[in-house]
Amino acid sequence: MTGLSPKSRRDILIVVAVLVLAAGAFVAVFFALRTPPVPNAGELPDSPVSVPDATSVPSPIPTPVPSTSTPATGTPTAAPGASATEPTETVRFLDVDGSSIGVRATAGACGGAAPVVELSVDDGATWVPTALPVDDEVAQIVSLDVVSAEQVDLVVLAGDDCEPTVLTSYTAGQFWQDYPDRLGTASYASPASLSTVVVDGDRVGAPCGSALGAASADQGLVVRCADGAFLFQSLGVWQPVTTLGLSGLTFNQGDDASYLVGAQAGREGCSGATVSRFALDGSTFGGEVRGCAPVNGSATNVAVGADDEAVWVWDGTVVARSADGGATWITS
Repeated sequence: MTGLSPKSRRDILIVVAVLVLAAGAFVAVFFALRTPPVPNAGELPDSPVSVPDATSVPSPIPTPVPSTSTPATGTPTAAPGASATEPTETVRFLDVDGSSIGVRATAGACGGAAPVVELSVDDGATWVPTALPVDDEVAQIVSLDVVSAEQVDLVVLAGDDCEPTVLTSYTAGQFWQDYPDRLGTASYASPASLSTVVVDGDRVGAPCGSALGAASADQGLVVRCADGAFLFQSLGVWQPVTTLGLSGLTFNQGDDASYLVGAQAGREGCSGATVSRFALDGSTFGGEVRGCAPVNGSATNVAVGADDEAVWVWDGTVVARSADGGATWITS
């Protein structure tokens, strides 16, 4: 600023100072406008509002619902394929040869109680347990047949898989031999399914939805149902033998004719089990009443054995025996 008068230099400095002050004021105002205001105590600052997509659907908020299910009681329900009808009593078998030899057995069950086989050689007065072969692991008996005083045939379920086989004793139950090849001629009610039975090794439909028992002989297989007994004939035809609901039955193969012997619990006039004969051709639906066996009259599952005029009935506790076809009885 050489060459300027003192007054001119003073004027210039005043202008510069004014410009500097103006620039500072502009900067202060600019930053004041960029800084958000400080909220008062208890006042929240405004936040940006997001606009949801018009196609979006908000997720529902789960609402707790009190459970109405009943707690488990520890009793499992039946698995698919399991039998819907279970026996209400222990299944029993009984067969006799003449008036002195008898074999009886409880069926047992796969995965349950073991079967028990007993032999009597003194007209049923005493019974001796007979041991089944341990190696066969017999779990359940499905049929029993006293062929003679020495021979006894059993169809059993054995092994871990409960497969059927035939056990035979030629020493009145002292020793047993496994004969699986004889299954091809065996007939019995199948415990695997109450709606099917086995006839000469082949599985066929039962004459009713629930086969309660069966008796097998040369004439065929007779199945006991709640509404009667039926004899299997060829081509899957079942012929009614009686329409009575029996609690036990067996074949009696005499010299003259073969017929069915049945026991009926709760029949009027008999406090025990009424014993009757039935012709296999179905001509005697009502049966020929032969006597009243003094056993438990409320039992719905009794075992019956017969040979000629000898008839034995077992209710699980008492064995009632008749040597005259059912006219007179003794018990043990």
